[in-house]
Amino acid sequence: MNVLEVYPVFLPRKGGVQTYIADLCRCMISRGHYPIVLASIPSKPSLEFIDGIEVRRVKIPLLLRVSRYPLMLCLFFYIIYMITKYDIDLIHAHDYLPGLASAIPGGLLHKPVVVTFHLPISNTTWVPAYVSPIELLLKRCFMCFVSAIICVSRYTYNDTAKLGFSRSRMKLIYNWITTSPMHKTKADVREEFDLNQKRFILCVGRLEDKQKNISAVIKALQLLVSKGYDLHLVIVGEGPDKKAYSKYALRLGVKNRVYLLGSVSDAYLKHLYELCELFVLPSRLEALSIVLLEAMSFGKPVVATRVGGNAEVIENGCDGILVDPDPPSLSSGIEKLLLNPHLKDMFAKKALKVIRTKFSRQNCLSTAILLEAVFQSHRMAEKKISTQHSSKSQAEPMKVTSKEYFEYIKKAYTKIDKDKYYDRYMIVNLQNARFIMDVGCGVGFLLQKLYSNYPQSMLIGIDINRHALDYARKVAPAAHLIRGAAHRLPFLSKEFDVIFALDLIEHLENPSGFLKEILRVLTNAGSLVLSTPDRYSLVLMEGKNIAHQIIFNVMRVAGFAKIDPTHINEFSMPELSKFLALNRFEIIRCNGYKTRFVPFHKMESMIVCCKRSEFQTL
Repeated sequence: MNVLEVYPVFLPRKGGVQTYIADLCRCMISRGHYPIVLASIPSKPSLEFIDGIEVRRVKIPLLLRVSRYPLMLCLFFYIIYMITKYDIDLIHAHDYLPGLASAIPGGLLHKPVVVTFHLPISNTTWVPAYVSPIELLLKRCFMCFVSAIICVSRYTYNDTAKLGFSRSRMKLIYNWITTSPMHKTKADVREEFDLNQKRFILCVGRLEDKQKNISAVIKALQLLVSKGYDLHLVIVGEGPDKKAYSKYALRLGVKNRVYLLGSVSDAYLKHLYELCELFVLPSRLEALSIVLLEAMSFGKPVVATRVGGNAEVIENGCDGILVDPDPPSLSSGIEKLLLNPHLKDMFAKKALKVIRTKFSRQNCLSTAILLEAVFQSHRMAEKKISTQHSSKSQAEPMKVTSKEYFEYIKKAYTKIDKDKYYDRYMIVNLQNARFIMDVGCGVGFLLQKLYSNYPQSMLIGIDINRHALDYARKVAPAAHLIRGAAHRLPFLSKEFDVIFALDLIEHLENPSGFLKEILRVLTNAGSLVLSTPDRYSLVLMEGKNIAHQIIFNVMRVAGFAKIDPTHINEFSMPELSKFLALNRFEIIRCNGYKTRFVPFHKMESMIVCCKRSEFQTL
C-alpha cells in the first residue's frame, strides 16, 4: 500500500505533528507499506529520504500561502500529481485545510482519504459554513469523500463533533511516545549550555506566545526568584517570538536565568529531560501535547495548564499538577513541587505508569491498522467484492447478502435482551485486549456493548451484508466496519487479541478455510469466541402443530433438516469439539454446555472460547 502523508511542515523542522508523521511512517514501512510525505516547509530539497522515508517538497509561492483558497487549489493539483505519479492507494492528511485539499482529489480519483486532527480545528484552519457558501460546499465535500477522521484526544473529538462532523467516521486514537538513543553524556550537555550545578525547569515548544504562552512561565520564574528560589529556566524550540522572549526576560531582570536554546538534537533533548528539576507546559491551547508525554516518560514531575487534552493525560494531584494559564498559578504549582520532594517522586512513578498503559507505541500500531482497514474496505467496495464473492466464492451463500436476510436478523436482535445477550458471550477476559474483531458482526449490537465496556480497545467488524453494515454504523459508530468475506480477512498475520464469530460458522461452505484464516490473524495468545446452534437442541416453531414439531426436531438431530434455510452446517457439541481440534483449536471454556450426547435439551446455541492448540503454537 502506497500512502501519501500530507502536511505543510516536516523534518528537519521539529514539532509534535512532524514527530507523529515520522513515527507512523516508520511503522508503516515495518509493515510492508510505502509512505511518501508531501510537504512545503522547508521547500528544498525537492526530494530527500529521512530515516528511509521518502519526502517530496514542493515550493508554494508566498502570495498563494497567505490566501486560503489559492493555497488549497495549489495543494489540490500537487496531490493529484502525486496520486498519478506514485500510484497512491490512500491519502492521510493532517489538519482540516490539508484534509480539504486531499478530500476532493481522493474523491475524484477514487482513493480513500483519512484525516487526523491534532488540534481542535475550531481554533486552527476551520471556517464556519455560514461565513461563505464556498465553505459549506467544501465541508460537504470533506464529509462525502473522507473515510475516517482520527482525533488524538477526547477534547479534539468532542470539538469536532460539535462542528457537525459525523461521529460514525470519527475515531479516537491517542498520541504515543517513543525515545531515541543518546550520543552525548549529561556532562557534555551541562557544559555546552552552561548549566553546571544549576537547578532548572524545562519548557519545550514552538516559540509562539498566542498558543504556547511561554511568556507566562518566564514571569512565573521571576516571581519564584523574588521569593528566594535559585532557579533557571531552559526553553527549547524555535519560533517567531524568540527575540521577544529574550527582551521580556531582560525587562523582568531574569535574563541571566533564562536559556533560549533554540532547536536541539533528540539526544540533547533527552538529557535535558533527565537533568531538569521539573517540566512546565504553559500552553493556552493543546489537544494532546507530545512534549508533555515525553517529559512524563522520563519520570519527571509536570506542571501543566488546565486546557484542552492535558486533563486526559494528567490527573491533578495524582501524577502531576494542573493550573490556570497565568503566571501566579504557574509559579504556585512549581513552588508546590519544590517544597514537597515526596510529591515529585510520587508523580514521577505514576506518570510512567500512565505513559506505559495509555500512550504507548501501541497507539501507533492502532493508527496503522486503521489505515489498512480503511484501504481494504474501500478496495472491496470499489470492486463490489461482496456481491461477486457471494456468487463465486466457497465461503458465503448468496442469501446472507440480501436485504431480506438483514431484516430477518434485525428483527431477531431487536427482540432480545441486549444485556443478557452480551453476558452470554463474555467468556473471555478482554481487559488487556488491544484489538478485537467481530467477524460476521451483523447489525452491530455486540460491538456497541463492547465499546461501552472496553472503550480502550480498537474494535473492527466485518460482514458480507451491506444492509447490515449500514445499520451497524448507526448502532456502533465507534467501531470500524468493513464489508468483506470471512474467509479472506484484510489484515496482516497475528494482529488480533480476541476474535468473535457468533452464529457464523453454520453459514459457511468452507468452515475449515475460515478457521485457517482466523489462525493467521490471531495472536499466539489470542482467543476465538465462537457460537453456533446446537443440532441436539429442541427447536419450537411458531404456528406449527405438535406432530410437525416432533418430526422436524427428529430430522434435525439426524442431520436432515436445518433450523435456518441459510445454514449449510450444523454441529452438535461433540462434533464441534472434534472439528475445532482438527483445525488446530482447543476449547478452553464453554458457556455451561456438556459434551455428551443429550438430544432435545433446551440450550439452543453452543458458545465456546478456544485458543491455538499446543502443537500449533510450537
